[in-house]
Amino acid sequence: MGIEEPAGPQMRNVNPFFKAKPEHIKTLLILTLLLLCIVFSPALKWVISAVLHSNVVHSDTIQAVIPRSWLSELDELAVQAWTPCMSVFCSSPRSSMKIQVEETLVGKEDAWLRRAEIALRERRFSSPARRTLNSADGRVQCLESTSESRPGVIDSACFATESGTVATFEGAVSDLEDFYSVVASAKAVKKR
Repeated sequence: MGIEEPAGPQMRNVNPFFKAKPEHIKTLLILTLLLLCIVFSPALKWVISAVLHSNVVHSDTIQAVIPRSWLSELDELAVQAWTPCMSVFCSSPRSSMKIQVEETLVGKEDAWLRRAEIALRERRFSSPARRTLNSADGRVQCLESTSESRPGVIDSACFATESGTVATFEGAVSDLEDFYSVVASAKAVKKR
């Protein structure tokens, strides 16, 4: 006959986690996966958008080529795009742009220029520099300015006088060249 030894201290102090039933572990894994999907939902949206959408986007009045690294949205009058954050805890400012046609400004570069300079000054952007681009709609005049209150943030406003195309950008300096390539690709769409 054998003598049973009492359970040692290592058997009595087992962590309850290691005694979890398989259904509890499955529930924990599902909740963890759900939390990760919520936290990284912007990255998931960006991946789906990059795979499924063409980078040529257009509204009823404007067409432009948006880089696949940007998210875009359009309505009847404008194309908007922005750089995605990869999680809901985005720490850096996202860059964004908007392009639309303002038919009332066709041929009125001086009026647009005055209005853009006033808007930049009111938003506390310092001494705008001019830049000229060539686009599908002809010559484009741009004003580029740095924020006085937010380090690393730049603003640019562009205007194609022949078509009335207006484009605006606010964000990181590193995204400015993407904006200018989008502006160069932009074409006003003729209404039927």
